[in-house]
Amino acid sequence: MVATIIAPAAARLSNPLTDFASNYANKTFVADVACPIMLTDKMSGSFGKRLRIDVATPVDDLASSRAQLNETTYSVDSDTYSCVARGLRQPVSTELQVNADAWVDPKQFAVANVMQRLMLAREIRVATLFGTQANWASTNTSAVSNLWSDLTNGTPLTDLLTARRAVPRHGEEVQVIGICSDTVWDALSIHPQILEILGGGSQSGTVTTDLLAKRIRCSQILVSDLDKNTAKYGVAASYSRVWNSQQFYFAVVPAQLQSTEQHVFGVTFRNKYPGSQNGVLAFEWLQNDQGLGGTEYTSAGFYDHEKVVQNDAGYQLRSVL
Repeated sequence: MVATIIAPAAARLSNPLTDFASNYANKTFVADVACPIMLTDKMSGSFGKRLRIDVATPVDDLASSRAQLNETTYSVDSDTYSCVARGLRQPVSTELQVNADAWVDPKQFAVANVMQRLMLAREIRVATLFGTQANWASTNTSAVSNLWSDLTNGTPLTDLLTARRAVPRHGEEVQVIGICSDTVWDALSIHPQILEILGGGSQSGTVTTDLLAKRIRCSQILVSDLDKNTAKYGVAASYSRVWNSQQFYFAVVPAQLQSTEQHVFGVTFRNKYPGSQNGVLAFEWLQNDQGLGGTEYTSAGFYDHEKVVQNDAGYQLRSVL
């Protein structure tokens, strides 16, 4: 792993502005909503799973005065989770801190950098979880017949409604959300079939995510323009979207996690490690033998496991563009 090393000279500029510095914002994270965090007491273990068929299959309940009542039953399955350690550290030398101009706060930059890298890596894992066809029930994934970028033959609204009807939603304690990249949203938002929602045809205005969500019976549609560099350090950067630019997802998520039974597509099992804040551990320490004056380290991490727990609690639409 290549550490991000900032030379002390880089923290000094000629006549620097103290209230401005350029930066990049890569913050449209949706993983915490799409794959909510479930805090656990143990690093690994098992959990029970009730079956959809039990809540959807009626039993003849007609009774007579002396006959025995018909019996009903339910099934129980189980699955496992296993949290793994994830963490990063950032060095901040004493020399760098002493030499830094006012526009630079080396320790603050270090904390922000560590958390940004951890959140980005988590987002990529969750996006990969959703983007992998094998993670979905065979009845809950399909490729669209015509591309949504085809303004004549594409049928995005029809495709979305068909997929939405395949998603089970049981009770007010859960909600169905939509997830896509901004590339997919851009194609959706200008398609004539989507614009017809406005009631005035293709020239009538702009479809918002809230408006489309209401039409397709979703709580919200999350659109992410988060990008990732897939090249190694020292090689020309190659940027692409974190969330698949050719897929749209529906996912069932709970209104509030941590109750006894949950209806949800994916969960992040995160260990409640002693001394952590909601499972996140953060440390600072001084390494006296590194550099003149020593080097402070800022680190953060957690133990977690992103996992699909109900592969039919949502829908994956593929090859939409």
